Amino acid sequence: MCKKVCGQLNKEKTYIKGPNLYSAFSNDSDVLNSSSTGWLAYELSKLAIQKGIPVIGCTYDYKENIAKHIQINSIEDISKITGSKYIQSYTSEAFESISNLEKAVVIGMPCQIA
Repeated sequence: MCKKVCGQLNKEKTYIKGPNLYSAFSNDSDVLNSSSTGWLAYELSKLAIQKGIPVIGCTYDYKENIAKHIQINSIEDISKITGSKYIQSYTSEAFESISNLEKAVVIGMPCQIA
């Protein structure tokens, strides 16, 4: 199903010559040790929120038994969107809110961002 609807797979390819590649991770050992990916998303979210920019990321709603994207506005709420979910998330509510925002950091799969 993903391959049928993927905006990345079903479009004309564009190749960039000589791309710059970057790598990053958190310098906070507590953050780094509790992460499987270096918690770059955590650090980007923290920076955005400190600058007053809302963050939209995926949380797991145990009550509804679904993964869904939510908007957060405080550093304390970053923990709600951390961790890999490995399932499709519901994005409609959170992504609708993007149109009302001047700026936002959106964290998701490449197909969701596309």
